Amino acid sequence: MVVDDPDIDLDDVIDVLRPLGVEVHASYRSRVTLDDVFVHLTGKQLRE
Repeated sequence: MVVDDPDIDLDDVIDVLRPLGVEVHASYRSRVTLDDVFVHLTGKQLRE
């Protein structure tokens, strides 16, 4: 599951999933960089 809203608290997401029988075994946050966006849009990496 991917949550794209940076303002959502991870604990709130887990609190919603738990009553539905969903077990969360791992989670992480990642920050998107400009390089990530470039690769996503072009499929190519920048060369220095």
